[in-house]
Amino acid sequence: MPSTRLGKIRSLQVRAPASSANLGPGFDIFGLGLEEPFDVVTVTLLKDQRIVLKLDPETKYKVPEIWDENSAGLVADALLRNFGGGFGCEIRVRKGIPPGYGLGSSAADAAAVAFALDRLLDLHLPMNTLIAFAAKGEVASAGVPHFDNVAAALLGYFSAIRQGTDGLDLVSLPQTPQDLILCLGRPLVQVPPKKTGTARNILPKQVPLSDAIWNIASASLIMAGFAIGNIKLIGQGMQDKIVEPARSNMVPGYDRVRRAALDAGAVGVAISGAGPTMLALIDRGKSDPRKVSKAIREGFRKAGIPCEITTTKPGKGVCVIDDVV
Repeated sequence: MPSTRLGKIRSLQVRAPASSANLGPGFDIFGLGLEEPFDVVTVTLLKDQRIVLKLDPETKYKVPEIWDENSAGLVADALLRNFGGGFGCEIRVRKGIPPGYGLGSSAADAAAVAFALDRLLDLHLPMNTLIAFAAKGEVASAGVPHFDNVAAALLGYFSAIRQGTDGLDLVSLPQTPQDLILCLGRPLVQVPPKKTGTARNILPKQVPLSDAIWNIASASLIMAGFAIGNIKLIGQGMQDKIVEPARSNMVPGYDRVRRAALDAGAVGVAISGAGPTMLALIDRGKSDPRKVSKAIREGFRKAGIPCEITTTKPGKGVCVIDDVV
């Protein structure tokens, strides 16, 4: 166990990215760190064992400010109890990632705190250990720890992770195809509290062998596509026969939006995480992201739902913005 040797800095401000999990068949395994949107999280060490959580006045979205109801607070508590040496911390969050829409909002803040405390306490924890601590924060939104979004938030770009027999098995592919563009269609609907937990509870407990085989093959196409930089192959793999059918009713206009995006030139479409945001994958060398964005907006409009469109690309993981000695 690392000993706590305080580093030279007492406060750290970091940028924590949104992420999209699953990409169709990679449930609880695949994660993709996004360039936008993102949160800004400032962690400051305190000389007592309090955990204080505050929302920045410029925050765009509200989240719980009671530390043990927030992913960031849960991660801070776990790390400080193990390595804190009597210190506490203040966490200030400026949220740019909408919570509850399948964009890894809680994971971003969990990853930010794990990253920041590792540096503030001079721990130098292995990445697998940081991911495991960050996953503890997901209990706040999902009811259980899970690793896909926090891995993507910490590492950025594409990652695949599973709980192995001897710890976490992790693959990170930081190089993604240059022409890969992501169009996020976020329907402006009210999402229920603890939506991620609800979305997990509706999943089937047993599945046909043929569907399992299909999903394994599809996930393999996605992995191969990222590994060799083939956007078309990634898109072909974004077809899920297990989780997405069960969750499609949680996305208003799901079939209409999916078909519209594909017809407009997207190479693959899937629910982002637990939804209801829809993610369309585009090869900008062959299709116009503006056309796909328009098609997604129109698909939601025909379902009677306005939406917000974000066009982005894969991006780096949690990174330092500023530090204070």
